[in-house]
Amino acid sequence: MPYRCCAPGHPELMNGMHRTEAHRHGQVTITKYRCERCGTIWEYENNKVNRNAGWSVVVR
Repeated sequence: MPYRCCAPGHPELMNGMHRTEAHRHGQVTITKYRCERCGTIWEYENNKVNRNAGWSVVVR
């Protein structure tokens, strides 16, 4: 069963693919999620150096 995650207003996010990207300070992990209720696709950037990193909408 896929992992369920919660973001504000989207209680039915399903965990998707992971990827890593090279940044100046090192590797960053980005995970894609999809809300089963509304279909919005999100990405979560796990980057402890960048305070603006976190949740972003990819497709609504």
